[in-house]
Amino acid sequence: MLLKSRNLSHFKTRETIEGKKQLFLSVDCDNCPVMLDHNNTKESCISCILNTLKVNKNKKYEFLLIGNRYGCQINHETIVQFSEYFKIAKKLKKLLNNIYNARFKNCHYVEFKCEILESLFEFSESLVHEFYDPIRLYQNICQIQHSVIHTENKDDPNCFKCHLYLNNEVFLMKNMLHKLKLFNSPNLTENIVLSELDYLNFYKLKFNLDLSPVIVGESINNTKLDTRDQIQIEKLYLGKGDLFEINIYETKHEFEKWYDVEFAFGSTQDRDYFKAIINDIESKLDLILSEQVLPLEDLIEKYKTRAENYILSKYNYNTELKEKLSFLTALKKIRMLKIFPLLLDDKVEEIFLDSPKESLYINHQKYGRCRTNICFDKTEIIRLKTFLRLYSGKRLDYKNPSIKFVIKNKYFYCRFSCDVAPIHPHNFALDIRKLDKNILTFQDLLKNRTINPQIAAFLYFSVLKRANITVTGETDTGKTTLINLLDLVVPMEYRKVYVENAAESLDQSNFNRHQLKYMTTLTEGDLQDNYSKHHQIKRLLHRTPDIIYLGEILTKEEAKAMFHCLSAGLKGFQTVHAQDVDSLINRFLFHFNIDPSCLKDLDLIVLMKKERTRRILISISEIDNTSGSCPNYLFNYNPTLQDWVSKNNLYKSRFIQKLCKYEDLTKTKFETYLKIYTEIFELILRIEDLPLEKYTDLFDKLAYFSYSSFEKLYDFWESWKNQGV
Repeated sequence: MLLKSRNLSHFKTRETIEGKKQLFLSVDCDNCPVMLDHNNTKESCISCILNTLKVNKNKKYEFLLIGNRYGCQINHETIVQFSEYFKIAKKLKKLLNNIYNARFKNCHYVEFKCEILESLFEFSESLVHEFYDPIRLYQNICQIQHSVIHTENKDDPNCFKCHLYLNNEVFLMKNMLHKLKLFNSPNLTENIVLSELDYLNFYKLKFNLDLSPVIVGESINNTKLDTRDQIQIEKLYLGKGDLFEINIYETKHEFEKWYDVEFAFGSTQDRDYFKAIINDIESKLDLILSEQVLPLEDLIEKYKTRAENYILSKYNYNTELKEKLSFLTALKKIRMLKIFPLLLDDKVEEIFLDSPKESLYINHQKYGRCRTNICFDKTEIIRLKTFLRLYSGKRLDYKNPSIKFVIKNKYFYCRFSCDVAPIHPHNFALDIRKLDKNILTFQDLLKNRTINPQIAAFLYFSVLKRANITVTGETDTGKTTLINLLDLVVPMEYRKVYVENAAESLDQSNFNRHQLKYMTTLTEGDLQDNYSKHHQIKRLLHRTPDIIYLGEILTKEEAKAMFHCLSAGLKGFQTVHAQDVDSLINRFLFHFNIDPSCLKDLDLIVLMKKERTRRILISISEIDNTSGSCPNYLFNYNPTLQDWVSKNNLYKSRFIQKLCKYEDLTKTKFETYLKIYTEIFELILRIEDLPLEKYTDLFDKLAYFSYSSFEKLYDFWESWKNQGV
């Protein structure tokens, strides 16, 4: 089938590395209607390319770009070869017409069946359309020759004369074709018909096509991502001016997704072209010499400025493209180009490299564990180590084989952890934890079915009543995410004091919160004992907090300091690793040597679990009032029902009864508050997207009216939900 490709092909110009203008022809496969049908498009695509070459046979251009489906470039030499063929196509057609007209002009037996010519007519209909395809034409000429040779009739002089004439015409056609460079191919033989595979292989070699039904993307890592059994589930762009294109694929029968990073330059050919430009610019930039370690953003900016100056002197690009190329060049110069997109993406929670032999893989906020095809060679590993030494200010060698440090700048906020020999057999492993991930809210957890509106209502009520909340669970179950979410809805007038080993709490300065933060370390011998976390926790008593945020409790000393604060009346949030609530209690009692009577100072214990890509709140419990060391469950997740079951009478819980000793909280009031809060979270769940500014403003007002009176809270909520979001 001959496709009309005029509307799909366009002439474009671009600059070479030498700064010269270059004219090329581009075929836009993305807008081709045939591409909507992913089956049997091989010959259609070949037909489109051939027709494009035929239509533009008299034009002078450097190369032909075939769009994103195949991602190939047809060079000038191949274009010239096909142009030579199209220039003789009319002569070939005339010779072929002579063969078909031979019987009607010269044959004495025109009214009878001719043994020589009869078999040729079956080719006539297809050959009318096949002059654009030299290989199909060549096959048919070979078949004509085969038919003529095997039907020779020397007994009849008229037939013999006709036979000689046909042989001569076929010889002229084949001779014309054999003079062309296009037909100097070992795949073409004279007396046999090409198989379909040979036909496809010929064009595969000529056009550099991948004719398998695989869409191949070339990543920033210069390696191919084979998406044969993969379905693209999301595409997004990162960076100012769309620096990087991210494609996420789902693989059949696998939970892990593929996270593929590419330059956001359109087609594969455009990416290859601009990669060459970036390499050219980067090679011309001298190293910046400095007596001190420059902040990363300053270093990027300095190289970016130098790259812009070089571009201005050599290339005629618009401002947007110049900005994009200079920034990417700066990243390449400091050897952060491969990993930078992962650091930019707010949805990437953690980045892992197990050894130099492996590729990076990530934890993604939406898709869970994802593989990438980003890997580092030996030189890049050495430079990564140097980067880590410089910006941590620490040794990384045999005597100190592990370092952990935080980098915060306008591009990313991450904790880097690195291990080398002798504790790592392959001398390099990397873990990068994102500390400025997307701020998740109650709305996000409701939509992800991590919690339901009733649990959200109870947790919010508990925050307003200054409950101490301990979140426990295994690693990567969403413990810190939950306490950050609760911390965000603490009344804005509260003074919040934080003590953390790693900065995992949110910066809420944009929301007019009062936050006093202290940072400690766990590195042995790093600082005097007075600066340890457990000492800082004990000092909270003299810092007048309304709420304390202790982050992760890791050691016996930290646990004792925490219970010391709780017994003194301080309330807040903390996380502790444990398999379940019973394991948490065992850690407190046996690993941390906490007296059982102290456990009653824990108000609420929240257990989190991770189910593949989904994080779930499994239970909310409190320490039983009678035993003193057993959990009493207020909410439990039922996997059979895939829903939560709550205790029949939450009002009788130890936490609520403790509140009743100091405030007028009747059962009716308690249940009415929960009913209003539940209604609020049900509406938040139904709203498509509640901007963070409106979200924080809503909860600030809810806190204000909750503390004022029930009537004012009710009136505010009725007004808010009726005015719309």
